Formats: sequence, structure tokens, C-alpha cells
Amino acid sequence: MTNRIHRRTLLTLAALTLLGTGGCATKALMDKATKTEYRRYEETVSQVLVTADGKRLAVLGPKYHYIFDVPEGLVQLLDSPLHRKMSARFDVFNVKANGDVEGPFALILEQASQEDRLAAKAFGFTDLSTTRAVRWFALQGSRYSAAKFSMPAGTRPLNQPYRVEVREALPNGAREALVVMTPLTVAADGALILLAIPLIPLALVVMRDLQTLPIGF
Repeated sequence: MTNRIHRRTLLTLAALTLLGTGGCATKALMDKATKTEYRRYEETVSQVLVTADGKRLAVLGPKYHYIFDVPEGLVQLLDSPLHRKMSARFDVFNVKANGDVEGPFALILEQASQEDRLAAKAFGFTDLSTTRAVRWFALQGSRYSAAKFSMPAGTRPLNQPYRVEVREALPNGAREALVVMTPLTVAADGALILLAIPLIPLALVVMRDLQTLPIGF
């Protein structure tokens, strides 16, 4: 009788141990499945364009297209007399698991006179110094695959390659976040079209590479 009770106790303890181990393993698997990992890559931008209605901004690379809503005030600023004295830069693009992307965009006014700085302040520039003014915009949009897209012949790229760092969320160990095909098309005359609206180069400002920016910018 005593041996039988002892054996039952051992079996019960063994079963509880297995259940505990299984629970830990299941939790570990669940944690791994729900953990979001990240990868970083560098995008070489060949074109920065805006729709003719001023509502969408397209940043084009060889593998991906990034389409953003144009932030409030950006078009008005580019149409202002200050635009000839401005350069621009993109900061890190953050791509979410669903393909949404966001990132800061800055317009920089260099060698600004006092009159320029007063005008810049009226346009919302906040980083004002004796020679420079900066205004940041928050870009939000989506990333698309450019795998089956070919740039039309004769399209003029930027004056020099422009590089943007991208941080991409990789859910559940996936190789990349959700990507759908680009909505850009090419018209019969070679013009780039986004959702039936022509795209025009954002040539009003000089794009600045991250590697060319001074430390502390």
C-alpha cells in the first residue's frame, strides 16, 4: 500500500513537472511569435516628386517607393520667395509591420539674412540662429514595392544619389514587412502618374544626404 502511494506521488510530481516545462516552452514560443524584430537598410533615392495637386509626396528608390501625405504648410513654403535659398533632408524612415511608414523631413534655410529669418519665422521655422533656420515636418504614408516598375526613359534623376536610412519592423520573424505593388504608373508620353494625378519633380530645393550633414544637425 505504501509503495503504491509512493508511486502515485512520483507520477503526480512528474506530470506536474512536465506541465510546468510545457508551459514555459509554450510561453517562450508565444513570446518569440509576438516579438517584433527590426532590420536596417539604406535606400538610395533617385527621385523626389509631388503630385500636381500638392497632396502627395513620392520618394522613389530602386526597390521601394514611399508615398506620403504632404504635410500642411509645405507647399505654401515651397511656393514662397524663400524656396531658392532652402535645402532639404529626410531623417530615418520607420516602416511598421503593416507597411505604413513615417519619418521627419526638414527644410533648411542657410546663410539667412535677418529679413529671411523673419519671413521664415512667419512660416513656422522654429530652429532659428544668426545664419540658419530649420523647419521640421512629420511625414506619414506607406511603402510600396517597385519590383515591376520601370522608370521611363529620359527621366532626370537627382543631381547626386541621396541616401535615406530605413528601420523596418519584422513581425514573427518575417523577412520584411507587408509590401504591396506601387500605385505609380507611366503615361503614354512618359509622365509619371500617381492615382491619375501627374507627378512633378520636387526641384525647388536641393536634397541633402545624411552623410553630408554637419554633426549635431
